Amino acid sequence: MLLAVFDSDDVRFVLEQPDALLAAGHRVRTVVDCSTGTPATLQALSLRLRERGIAFIEGPLSGSSQQIAAGEATLLLGGEADAIADNAALFDAIAAQRVHVGGAGMAAKAKLATNLVLGLNRAVLAEGMAFAESTGIAPETFPGAGAGHAGALRRRRDQGPADGERPVRAAVAHPPAPEGRSPDARGGGRRGPAPASFRNPCPPDARRGRRGRRRPRQRRDRPPVAARPHPFP
Repeated sequence: MLLAVFDSDDVRFVLEQPDALLAAGHRVRTVVDCSTGTPATLQALSLRLRERGIAFIEGPLSGSSQQIAAGEATLLLGGEADAIADNAALFDAIAAQRVHVGGAGMAAKAKLATNLVLGLNRAVLAEGMAFAESTGIAPETFPGAGAGHAGALRRRRDQGPADGERPVRAAVAHPPAPEGRSPDARGGGRRGPAPASFRNPCPPDARRGRRGRRRPRQRRDRPPVAARPHPFP
């Protein structure tokens, strides 16, 4: 039995209700769940089904709707290795690539981690492209979208966000840099703390006194403070 519903609660509903798919008289021996579920819920469900002699395999897909339709997504599998091997033909029909992550619940964890990485990469890409555009670089000529990246960016642009995802936009507005100036030059470009390469390399203790105040400059017409006699010998 192959399931593709909204979440783990729907999986439990269609399987464990009195008149559901696993009601009395069923002949199901294996359940494959392609939903994006909750790891703890799937682990508990797998134990309950095992007691009834039913193998449970979770198989969420990692990829966009277009990739899934073309069979180019990655199938993340969680369950017993023997049950997965017995259903290899089914998995080959779903996706060209598959990874057995571990037991039940582990594939859901893997997809959560994968979505986190993809989301952060898209956010960084949006920030980089917004910054490049603020410096006067046209987005289509941005060096970061050159060899090895342009194709991936075009595919992402053409495919759009995957189901349930929101399009990523730059979170920082980069004002345009003045003509002939670097975007980090004083008086123009982006606002915020200076990059580490432009900061004073001297540690604070070397620039300031022990209490954090700047050391006063010594006048040349009188001897240093350490050389003058103490007023109360």
